[in-house]
Amino acid sequence: MKCPHCLEQLTYRERSNQVCPKCHQRFALEPRSNRWRLSDLRLRALAKHLSRDGQYSYTPLQMAHAVLLQELRPKIEQQIEKKRYPWPMSRRPIKTALALSVLAGSLSFALPFACVWFFAPFNLLCAAVIMLLFGASMALGTYLTLIASQRS
Repeated sequence: MKCPHCLEQLTYRERSNQVCPKCHQRFALEPRSNRWRLSDLRLRALAKHLSRDGQYSYTPLQMAHAVLLQELRPKIEQQIEKKRYPWPMSRRPIKTALALSVLAGSLSFALPFACVWFFAPFNLLCAAVIMLLFGASMALGTYLTLIASQRS
């Protein structure tokens, strides 16, 4: 931690009584003793940011909110990133669309033969289901590609 007065780098042992051994000035906050790891310099920088270099005033509640937001922002962004991609294949929409298209294509090749041999009366129904699967896979691939292009 740096002394807020002389900006000298201090070890934890040197600042044990919250007095700088170099300039003998007292500082208010010890980063190891508070939950948010606030030091005087960090609090000063946050106050400067909130007030836009002294142009605006702020309340203690706004200061507390800024401290919490600064601490929690990485965790919140990590949770948002997890929710953005609920299943791993959606991170690669082009590969997903290609895989679904290959699956639908292989089904459209294999299922009519199976329908002809085993389910001759339902041949038209099987062809309709195959076309529906193929169309759905193409629509899903296009949708995922569009979503990925909008996000980047």
